Amino acid sequence: MTKPPTNSFHRTYIILRRIIFPFIFSLLFLYPISYADEVKTKEEETPVTVFADRLEHKKNLIIGTGHVDVRYRDSRILGNIIELNTETGDGVATGNVIIEGKESRIECSEAEFNTNTKLGTMYEAQGYLASDYYFTGKKIERVAEDRYKIFSGSFTTCSCDDDCTLAWRFRIKKATIKIEDYAILQDSTFLVKDIPVLYLPYMIVPAKTKRTTGFLTPSLGTSSKDGFSMNNSLFWAINQWSDATFYLDYLEKKGVRPGLEYRYIPNKNTTGQFNGTYLKEKDTKREFWKIKFNHRQEFIYNIKGLARLDLLSDDNPDKEFSDITDDRTRRQTDSYLSLIKNWENRSLEFLTRYREGLERGRNERFGQIPQVTFRNQRERIYDTPLFFSMESSYVGLYKRIEENDTKNTTDVSRFDIHPQLSLPFTKVPWLTFTPTIGIRETYYNRGERDGKDTDGFSREIYDINLLLEGPRVSRVFHTKSEHIPKIKHLIEPRITYDYIDRKSTRLNSSHIPLSRMPSSA
Repeated sequence: MTKPPTNSFHRTYIILRRIIFPFIFSLLFLYPISYADEVKTKEEETPVTVFADRLEHKKNLIIGTGHVDVRYRDSRILGNIIELNTETGDGVATGNVIIEGKESRIECSEAEFNTNTKLGTMYEAQGYLASDYYFTGKKIERVAEDRYKIFSGSFTTCSCDDDCTLAWRFRIKKATIKIEDYAILQDSTFLVKDIPVLYLPYMIVPAKTKRTTGFLTPSLGTSSKDGFSMNNSLFWAINQWSDATFYLDYLEKKGVRPGLEYRYIPNKNTTGQFNGTYLKEKDTKREFWKIKFNHRQEFIYNIKGLARLDLLSDDNPDKEFSDITDDRTRRQTDSYLSLIKNWENRSLEFLTRYREGLERGRNERFGQIPQVTFRNQRERIYDTPLFFSMESSYVGLYKRIEENDTKNTTDVSRFDIHPQLSLPFTKVPWLTFTPTIGIRETYYNRGERDGKDTDGFSREIYDINLLLEGPRVSRVFHTKSEHIPKIKHLIEPRITYDYIDRKSTRLNSSHIPLSRMPSSA
């Protein structure tokens, strides 16, 4: 049999277990933070945690003073004094009260709340709901989990700092806001920059945070060219990753202009947008249409794809109807398909591009069908002091010009390779001298020599580049912006000398008939 412990040992064990161990535990973990208590309300057995500088218990009542922090479910209440009934869940908070939820924050002078129902009343309050709707009110009542009542306050979707004036807001006597539904405003005044503009005895405003199918607010206008105009649109929230907007614009002097915008983001690697419009003028019978489609996608092996379709009718709708200067003055459309694969110091790009001129009376078409480009960024050759870089490409160039019943078509293939060697010299850390020499070989499958067509010729050119860099002078400026906290200003003097030996080319009298081709060709 095991010998029972002596009385002396037993008393020591009791002292350690009941007094010393709890005392050490409280010193290490509880005292440095604050007093804390966790209770469970009877109705839903929801755990409620109360932190405070000082806590008092009076039967079912907990009183916290100082910096009081009550947490339950996904909500949090801060205040100077908070009283909480653990039996009913009723509570009162006073002094610098802040009530926070998942997407809401309300500051007030006093609040009555219930941790079971999450309902309550706030006085002299201001804050935001659903992250997008800002309000103030002498009294705010939360009558349901998604419904609030505001008395003698304001309502807006604009946010700004304390020292700025809101762009617009409604000053209201009473309002009922239901999240993901509507806000009903009674006895309201619409203000722009705090200037009263319109009195509305009754107003319904959407209070939605999610995309919802419905008609968008129409816009009205008038002009000497189009007459009376009205823009109508219907938004269709197809699913979580795509939506569409249908347009049906009425132009008094021109006719009806239907349109479509479709957007999609099925995953983080794919996104796209389609826009299209059509109009047949009722006075001239001219047809105006426009299609623009953009698509971006990232494939396996980190291959990135870009596609764009840019098409216009012969009668340019941008010049006739667009209010955007860049659209009215652009000289050509630009459609392309691009696939790019990047490595650490190398890249490979496949590009097919088609452009069509928009000059009236002259039909121009340019194409790069296709263009394959391989680039090797400058990198050290093993352990030598030399650096190597190269750019090479193959492109099929297409040009067709129609003017005054004449047609001129050119189709040329070109291969180009340009390797370079560099040798940087750094005698002092603040100054670098880098000489570079390169050889360029370009081959064309056809061209002109002395006014006659010729096939298969090339040219060779060598080039020399001398670069002197330094010294660098920089300074980092700290800003108060959250988006750009720092700005670095760098001054680096450079002297560059380039030399190209044009005498080495074999094309002294040759001509490649690609005038007016795009510069990138």
